[in-house]
Amino acid sequence: MHTKSTIILRILNERVLLIDTSGIIDLETLLHINETVLHTLDTVNAPLHIIYNDINVSGFGTDVSTLTRASVYLTHPNLGLCVCLRSTRLVAFMRRLTCKLLTTSMPHTVDTLDEAVRLLQQYDHTMRST
Repeated sequence: MHTKSTIILRILNERVLLIDTSGIIDLETLLHINETVLHTLDTVNAPLHIIYNDINVSGFGTDVSTLTRASVYLTHPNLGLCVCLRSTRLVAFMRRLTCKLLTTSMPHTVDTLDEAVRLLQQYDHTMRST
């Protein structure tokens, strides 16, 4: 029995995009997320920071080539800081692998959404409170 995936992309304020995922995320969905994030990065004021909440992800496609194509937004010039809520070891491993393949830095890892927002506010003093 497959768990249905849920993906919510939400702008928390003009500078923070929350990517909230759960269930089993297939490769087609990852490619769609990439296109949506790229479009968002092209249309907002730089930098756009991203918070990932994939704590409830139970699986995803593992084709390394597709994962790399689905993560090219990580190299976008308007991308600011990426912060992840602590997740499963598999998700963390795939994130490390993808970042290594794209030669981008690893996202910061925190325990809660509030911590993520505070970290971004410390990093980017121009951000207003959410």
